[in-house]
Amino acid sequence: MNLKIKFMKRLFVVLLCIASLCWLSSCDNISQEPQPDKEELTFTAEGGTEVITIKKHNGDAYKGRATWFYEVPHKNSGQKKLSLEALEDGSLRYYNDWLSFIVDTSYTQIKVVAKKNETAKARRCIFDAGGGKLGFRITVLQKAK
Repeated sequence: MNLKIKFMKRLFVVLLCIASLCWLSSCDNISQEPQPDKEELTFTAEGGTEVITIKKHNGDAYKGRATWFYEVPHKNSGQKKLSLEALEDGSLRYYNDWLSFIVDTSYTQIKVVAKKNETAKARRCIFDAGGGKLGFRITVLQKAK
């Protein structure tokens, strides 16, 4: 009887391991998801320009257009929606009164341009992007004058 119990316990452990491996192998592949090379930028009060490159989550560059989109902030998030402007070269400019996110036509680069901060308050803006399974977020901070 003791051997039967040991056998059943081992069989249970083996089946549990097999079930776990099957479950883990069925997880979604996120290696192709878009991911920025910088998730946070900090500008001085003088402002400036930074370029963010969007690559696949596994680090590979996109061949062709990356698939993501700007997500409008939820109304209770405290974030204001960025305005949108289509530029002559086909790129898109998402902007507010002090900051611009200029997205190239392949969606693989975002140029972030911060104007000079003339105020005594630090500023912050969040750019949320959706698409695929993960999406991404870029947080921009600017120091006070």
